[in-house]
Amino acid sequence: MVKRNQNIGQELQGLLGQIQGISSIGVNTVTGSILIKYTPQAVSLETIMAVLNKAGYLDPSKTITNDQYISAKVLITCNFLWKAGFGAFIKTALAGSKLSVMTRYL
Repeated sequence: MVKRNQNIGQELQGLLGQIQGISSIGVNTVTGSILIKYTPQAVSLETIMAVLNKAGYLDPSKTITNDQYISAKVLITCNFLWKAGFGAFIKTALAGSKLSVMTRYL
């Protein structure tokens, strides 16, 4: 909702700015992201998410943590590197053999 929408970004800053314990709110309308700095002892993540959900700005089924995001990207990168490394190994191992024609598809 925030992506390319300055008005929504301002609405979110106003809404979140009313919550005790939130020290800063950064809205990036280019990426559609929001960075919320808060004190966990003063306000919980669940409270912030509940406020956003109640106001219609959050779909909890589409949210992920930083750890989940990083894990997914690491998995994609590892799969790519594995395939590239395995392909290179097979091409080298089969070079000059009758099976080398199969390496064209790796």
